[in-house]
Amino acid sequence: MRQKTTAEHPIRTYEYAPHRRQKGKVCKMKKKMLTLLLALVMMVSVIPGASAAGTQPQDDSSTIFRDPNRYYYVTEYTDHFQSGIFIITPEEAEVKDWVKGKIAEGMGNIISGDLLGLSENSQDFRNILGSCVENFFVYVYSKEPYARHGIYFVSLRYKIKYKVDYLDPTNKVPVDKWLVSDIVLKRENQNGIPYTVDEYSHTVHLK
Repeated sequence: MRQKTTAEHPIRTYEYAPHRRQKGKVCKMKKKMLTLLLALVMMVSVIPGASAAGTQPQDDSSTIFRDPNRYYYVTEYTDHFQSGIFIITPEEAEVKDWVKGKIAEGMGNIISGDLLGLSENSQDFRNILGSCVENFFVYVYSKEPYARHGIYFVSLRYKIKYKVDYLDPTNKVPVDKWLVSDIVLKRENQNGIPYTVDEYSHTVHLK
């Protein structure tokens, strides 16, 4: 028997229930797609260079010039630009005052004020020459109780510290300078052929 429809017992039907469930799934998928789309827009907006049409790129040169790592330092040596010799005999080598006089005379003939761009009467020049002579004098007595005789070859060159721009390595500016004395002591053997006894370098800071 069919059940009569009354106000107290309405007939429930589920004819449209599947359609409602399907509609709910579609709404959820649309929300997910919208979320993904918004995330994609945000990602594109922060990519460098992804600017609106017609927008000019920013000039970041000010940032580059403020970069503390833009400059670096290198030290280079010049070629020898001056050289000379002086001789200390075996007899002279046994007298310290004689040796010091020979060194002062020899170094004075090699290092001149004009060479360094200084007046020979200036204190700076006297300090430089005095440092070379005194250091050399101490050195020649450092290995033996008396100075070593022989022929001393002295060559001068500069040691220069440069500040270099890494954006343009050809742009380098000298910031410090030293005078380097390279000294080679030679003697002659029984056949008159010179041989090297010792090599030595002394560095003096130039103001």
